[in-house]
Amino acid sequence: MFVIIGLGSVLITSTFSYYYTKKAILNRAFEQLTSVREMKKLRIVNFFSDRINELNHIANSSATLVFFSFRKQQNANIQHLNDLSDMLKNSPYFKNLLLGDFTGCVIVNEDTAMSLNDKDAIESFIPLVTLKEIENKVKELQQPFIQDFKVDKGGKHGDKLYGVAPVFADNDKEVIGMALLDIEADAINEIMLVSDNRSGLGESGESYLVGDDFYMRSSSRFKDNSFLNVKVMTDATVKAMDKISATELITDYRGKKVLSSFDLIQTFGLNWVILAEIDFKEVMSDIVKARNKIYFICLLVFLVILPVSYLFAGKITFPILRLNFAVNQVSEGSYDQKLNCKGNDEIASLTQSFNTMIDNLKQKSLEIKEREERLQHFYDATKDAIILHYNGNITLLNHAAVKITGYKEEDLMRMNVDNFLVLKSEPPTLKSFSRSNIYETILVRKDQTLVDVEVQENAVEYCGKFYDALVIRDISKRKKAEKALLEEREKRLTSLIDGQEMERQRISRELHDSLGQSLIAIQLHIESALNADADKANEILHKTKTLFDSTIDEIRRISNNLMPAVLYEFGIQTALSNLCKRIEESAKIEVRFYTNVTGEYNDGKIKTYIYRIAQEALNNCVKHAKASLVKVYLLERTGHINFIVKDNGCGFDLDKNLQGKGNGLINMKERAQLINARFEMKSAEGQGTEINILIPFNNYEQQNQNSYR
Repeated sequence: MFVIIGLGSVLITSTFSYYYTKKAILNRAFEQLTSVREMKKLRIVNFFSDRINELNHIANSSATLVFFSFRKQQNANIQHLNDLSDMLKNSPYFKNLLLGDFTGCVIVNEDTAMSLNDKDAIESFIPLVTLKEIENKVKELQQPFIQDFKVDKGGKHGDKLYGVAPVFADNDKEVIGMALLDIEADAINEIMLVSDNRSGLGESGESYLVGDDFYMRSSSRFKDNSFLNVKVMTDATVKAMDKISATELITDYRGKKVLSSFDLIQTFGLNWVILAEIDFKEVMSDIVKARNKIYFICLLVFLVILPVSYLFAGKITFPILRLNFAVNQVSEGSYDQKLNCKGNDEIASLTQSFNTMIDNLKQKSLEIKEREERLQHFYDATKDAIILHYNGNITLLNHAAVKITGYKEEDLMRMNVDNFLVLKSEPPTLKSFSRSNIYETILVRKDQTLVDVEVQENAVEYCGKFYDALVIRDISKRKKAEKALLEEREKRLTSLIDGQEMERQRISRELHDSLGQSLIAIQLHIESALNADADKANEILHKTKTLFDSTIDEIRRISNNLMPAVLYEFGIQTALSNLCKRIEESAKIEVRFYTNVTGEYNDGKIKTYIYRIAQEALNNCVKHAKASLVKVYLLERTGHINFIVKDNGCGFDLDKNLQGKGNGLINMKERAQLINARFEMKSAEGQGTEINILIPFNNYEQQNQNSYR
């Protein structure tokens, strides 16, 4: 064990050292890559800056200005441009110079200067599309810039960069032409390519450029013909194009895991990514070899020392294992364990103590068993708490008392009954020996919560004294049920009374607003007829008759709302259909009624309750649902009638809002229960509401006798 712990410590230490060293090496490699990247970036920026300075010098030279002056007079003489040819001979980066005034151009190389008068001649130097794009850019920017490599007509990139500088007139405000120099790609590669291992990039490292089209702008160290042909769409190039400069462990364009340091170069109109990378394996090779050597040495030491350690440890661990086995036997209830004690060392002393402990445990277990037999019946007799006390001082109690009060047994034995229970009797006497007192009271638990309990109190004789015996029963669940039942009854009564009052108010409004106004109008017409001539009186009486007809219709409507005659004359199907039509006409929402019931149910109570539930449900759809479509179903199914009201309205959260939905839902639920029906409601915010009521047939014979007929 000690060998394993020691070797484990070595391995853990070695592992931590490996990871910390790995982190340090990676940080150092990233710093080296960043240093190479910044050096290369500086050289690239300086290179382009120098070329632009040379272009500005050419654009502002006297030879160039004289040339454009002659071009403007259409008397151009290109002989004096030979001085520019001499300058090109001394430049390692330029071969050709183009001077153009947007109507024509002159090419100057290291040998001579010549005019280009046709498209083919110009195309041999620079693609016409590129030239046109450069001309537009010169007019727009009016400052020097570098024209990036462009794709030619064949879909391939050109192999030249172009440095461009505008040529201004004497007033320095008007652009009269441009000076354009071609820059060879070899000049870029001379800066970026790694020639030997002393560059800081090792055997597998390289630095390269990527354009904003993600194609290489410099040659790869490892891939032939990579310039402008290999697309580098890696995490580094994407982040760099987003102007993120960082170092990361990525997968490069070859699919290899590399350390990468990347940044964005923005100079003279170019947007290039510069990357310095080296293979992860090369960076980690030395530390991986060191780690493997440490693991190998640890394994070798382990294999050599383990057998030797096992032999020495056996002499120490065998007595301990024997003692451990005996302890396990004792823990399982076997007290017949005796161990031989030899020697005078610590193991022998521990063995002797174990044998003494076994003897004591045997004696104690016998005492405990005897006590358990005496108290077992007392504990198992009831699940109610039983407490025996004298003047409030507890003498005996069972485990149920501990459970119901929340105190430990030893704490209860030191407490007075009055500390947690409100008693309602006097201390026991000889006269009250046979009395029994049952009452309900409050018990205060250890956590100060209150529990409703029922206490049965009797006086008993114990050890020559009269004690009070308390049997305490938790009735909190019963109390909650009684309270819930009382609240439900109050809610039903309130709902009934509120419903009656609302119906009375509705009837009062209808009698006052419609019927009362109609009768007043009839009265006024009759009074005016009494004072009118015969013709006028006949006209007034004719209008009065019309008012009587509308008043009669209004009385029928009010009567129909109270108890629709159509429900009993034509049946529940017709009554529901008429109700849906009225709601559709008055509320301006679409109400569809579906039924497969062809007969009539004889139970008038069921018909009335279904109709009232339909009224309440449709009223809720109009007032609260904001629905555009309501579907009502009355369907006959096997063993029951199914009544459904479903809308496409706003819906609501049943768990949050069910209690605040008023008496309408309670009334529907109550009516469903009164006809022994099952009431279900489904709703969710934005998904409408559905009320589903299942009304069972009374019995099988009633179904066979076609109660629906």
